Amino acid sequence: MGSRPWLSVVLILMIVMVGGFAEAEETIYDVLRKNGLPEGLLPKGVKSYALNDDGKLEVYLEKPCYAKFENQVYFERMIRGNLSYGQLAGVAGVEQQELFLWFPVKGIRVDIPNSGFIYFDVGVVYKQFSLSLFETPPDCREDDHNNNENNLVVPLPTAHISDSDALHFQSGSDKAAWKRDNIPRRATQ
Repeated sequence: MGSRPWLSVVLILMIVMVGGFAEAEETIYDVLRKNGLPEGLLPKGVKSYALNDDGKLEVYLEKPCYAKFENQVYFERMIRGNLSYGQLAGVAGVEQQELFLWFPVKGIRVDIPNSGFIYFDVGVVYKQFSLSLFETPPDCREDDHNNNENNLVVPLPTAHISDSDALHFQSGSDKAAWKRDNIPRRATQ
């Protein structure tokens, strides 16, 4: 009889500890905020993420998708980059549309101290956007609703493009579309 109150105390402590551990788990949006980046940088639908001590970040979405900020942005199922305060460098898995062209996003940074702007490095230029566009995670859509079959997609050279992707021209038309039947998988390093 004397051991039952002790058992109750142990069970209560275990429940409190397990509940405390569950609450302590950070979301990717918490990690972005702690590193000076807006949580709306990534769309809704993040399944999981991994962050190494050296800042290597991998984010896994439920599915590849499109999101709308000022421009269309395409997110692959896996997004990678090197996270440090105020920036995500060496980005892989994100493309941004400019007019009718798609460019891979190579880096993302905000000014320190905060100027209210965020910059996307698309290889040929830094695109400046209002930070307010990235306050909340956007919806993640499977299709891009802008009928990109009428758009020309020009990928910048990369070693990770699969052989099954190709640029297709429609016969009798001056339009081209990037075929994404098999979304390229990025090799883990």
